[in-house]
Amino acid sequence: MAYIGIGVALVAVIISGLSVLYAHQSAREARRANTFPAVLDLLREYRSTLEPSRRYVIRDLANEVPDTTFGVSELPPSAREHVLAVCRYLDHLGIVVDQGLADPDAVAGYMKESIIRLWERLSPYIRAERIARSQGYAEYFEDLAVRMADTDATKIRGHLRKWPLDSAAVATGPRDPNATP
Repeated sequence: MAYIGIGVALVAVIISGLSVLYAHQSAREARRANTFPAVLDLLREYRSTLEPSRRYVIRDLANEVPDTTFGVSELPPSAREHVLAVCRYLDHLGIVVDQGLADPDAVAGYMKESIIRLWERLSPYIRAERIARSQGYAEYFEDLAVRMADTDATKIRGHLRKWPLDSAAVATGPRDPNATP
């Protein structure tokens, strides 16, 4: 009879442990599901609203403001507007990634090279701003750039299928999606 009681207690402990594990996983998934629309909006904004500022930083900033001893707040108004838009956006995205609300691999698969390139262009101005303020500035942006540099995007994108480039595939074109297999 004692063995039955121990067995029942053991089963109860196992079930309780599994329940806690399931509850933890459910809470984590609920957190991700609740942040998913915000992350999608961030990604959409990157390719639309932020496009002119990203283009300016990559193509024009170094020519218009070659003196990298200027902090961000000391830049001419037009340059400052573009730089602030990029810095704020990527700092916010860095917070989202740091807090585990967005998968760093997903972000890297989508915009790794761009984030690194933007950090490389903006880091001298950001560092000058940090010196002028005597405090941190755009630290999540920097962390995001480091995370992207540490990520192997080819592994992340490795599962993506490629269009065959052989002559037979080019001659026949894509498979008709309405055709029966």
